[in-house]
Amino acid sequence: MPSDVSRSSLSGNWFGGIFVSIVLLLLVAVPVGINIQGRAMHQGIKDFGAPATTAASDIQKALSHEVSGVVGLQESGEPRYAELYKQQRTLVLEKLSDLDRLGPNLGPSAELRLKDLRGAIEKWHGYVEAYKLATVQLGPAEYGRRFFASDAVRQSAHEAAAKFHQEAEIWRGGRWEALAETQRRGVILSDFRSSGSDLHFSCPSTRNATSGRGC
Repeated sequence: MPSDVSRSSLSGNWFGGIFVSIVLLLLVAVPVGINIQGRAMHQGIKDFGAPATTAASDIQKALSHEVSGVVGLQESGEPRYAELYKQQRTLVLEKLSDLDRLGPNLGPSAELRLKDLRGAIEKWHGYVEAYKLATVQLGPAEYGRRFFASDAVRQSAHEAAAKFHQEAEIWRGGRWEALAETQRRGVILSDFRSSGSDLHFSCPSTRNATSGRGC
């Protein structure tokens, strides 16, 4: 009949085995989870952050080309400048549609910036259309007056595009930092797991001596 000491020893070994099994399971499962999380972060940067900053840059350049189209038409009367404005306006709207898809993935601050950007661009386009700046060559005096009056609206659109671009870059930077930290934790756990594989669990020497048996 097992003594109380034997039963206590068996119970201790049983719980010890469970503990070791849990530790080993965590050493395998946690790095796998960290790796999955890291890949998801990297994919998010690739799928949302990079395209958003590119679209914002494209909008900034297209807005400048729109202005060139307006100025070119009013100063020369050549139809190609009206076509330039039309093409760039279409590009701006296409990039805004892209940002409507990407923006919600960049957080609430980016969504607010996107709302401001869309509103500013709509005001600029609305002004150009209302006064036919990109379709009809106006008289020098009227053109000068209308173009000067559009300065605030025009600058607002440029600034809104720049602010959204900055917000998207901030999001990307934060995600890269989070990814680097995740990868650092993965390396630490991997090193710990490697060192843990070298551990040897043995029975107390007093028990081995009395029983003559190993674990």
